[in-house]
Amino acid sequence: MKIRRLSDNGSKTILKANKLKTYLGKKKEKHIEYGLKRLGTKFTDKKVRFIPSDIPGMVIGMNVDYHLSDLDIHIEGTSSTADTKECKTVVQAKSTKEKCPNSKFVVFLVSQPRGKASHINNLNSCPYIDKVITIWQDEWKYVKELRRLIDDKLKSLIEEYNQLALQF
Repeated sequence: MKIRRLSDNGSKTILKANKLKTYLGKKKEKHIEYGLKRLGTKFTDKKVRFIPSDIPGMVIGMNVDYHLSDLDIHIEGTSSTADTKECKTVVQAKSTKEKCPNSKFVVFLVSQPRGKASHINNLNSCPYIDKVITIWQDEWKYVKELRRLIDDKLKSLIEEYNQLALQF
């Protein structure tokens, strides 16, 4: 049996996998955006950029996906989270809270595997993150179901923060 070696040590395969992961993540972010539009919520679809003070020398900054200006909520949408994404999200939340201390920071996970629930517990325990909304990977099979779940979760989030705004 011949063993065939890859001349590039699999870097092309990794590149293709990362491109696919980015494409699918952007697609799920678009579902969140369409859900916000269906609910008639006023939001800035231009990504809000914050430069984290924890990373010295960083001049580019990090983008937060959506800002609901009426309710002062920043939403970071992602398909799922693991170690690296969890750290990035915490840094984003901290830099957002430093620049806008009265705003809320919400993490919206669209297809999180149940086996990685510990990452959600870590995000929930973070003092800079106000709410973590999770749609588990096994809760939906078709995009129509995913859209309905996103709409329901976004609607409850907006109603919850509207109620809080009316109390004050």
